[in-house]
Amino acid sequence: MKQEAAFSLQNGAIYDPQNRLRFFKGLAISQSPSIEEAPIFFQKLSEKGFNLLLWQLTWDSIEPNEPEEYDEEFLAQLRLVLKCAEDYDISVIMQPVMNGWNKLIGGVGAPDWTLKTIGIDSEKLLKSIEKAQNFIKENKMPKTTENPIVKYVTERMFL
Repeated sequence: MKQEAAFSLQNGAIYDPQNRLRFFKGLAISQSPSIEEAPIFFQKLSEKGFNLLLWQLTWDSIEPNEPEEYDEEFLAQLRLVLKCAEDYDISVIMQPVMNGWNKLIGGVGAPDWTLKTIGIDSEKLLKSIEKAQNFIKENKMPKTTENPIVKYVTERMFL
């Protein structure tokens, strides 16, 4: 689905296709409203003067199971929600986001199958994380410590 550019940048300012200067008031979200919630969500934003949404979108929400196997249900809902935003004159910037790789290792973004692709056995990884967490709990180690491994496991693995 190819979209024409809705705005252009001229001399540091943003203009719409009719060459009118545009100003934006927006916010960032990381989770889509459901298709049922979308009309109310965008109506409230519009009523409060918002006209821009920075939507943080993760790779694993688009391609969760295998390379080039897309979550068509998610994408169909995404299209409907974006259409709803358009109905309320709210522009959306889709921002790909990845922080700390993925959920299995305390982050967000990449699908779990990427670990296998780079040679990491996710089951062994999860067992190792569980062992480290149990060791820390059993030995009553404080969450803040100078040991970088303990610090990583306690802070990033959501103990």
